Amino acid sequence: LSLHDALPIFSQVGATMMLCHDMTTEQSVLDALGHVKGYKAAGEGRVDLTDNSGKTVLSLQKAK
Repeated sequence: LSLHDALPIFSQVGATMMLCHDMTTEQSVLDALGHVKGYKAAGEGRVDLTDNSGKTVLSLQKAK
């Protein structure tokens, strides 16, 4: 992860199948990361990662 013009850049994201029974969720997250072009605050402890049109593709919540 790096920052370019204050936007997160995800490169060379890796994954392993060692503990995954079903890769559906993991693959969905990896696919969504490829569409991230921006972000926006989405409430306390939450940030939304957005695509080119501003649509939320991932929502991150701070762990309690």
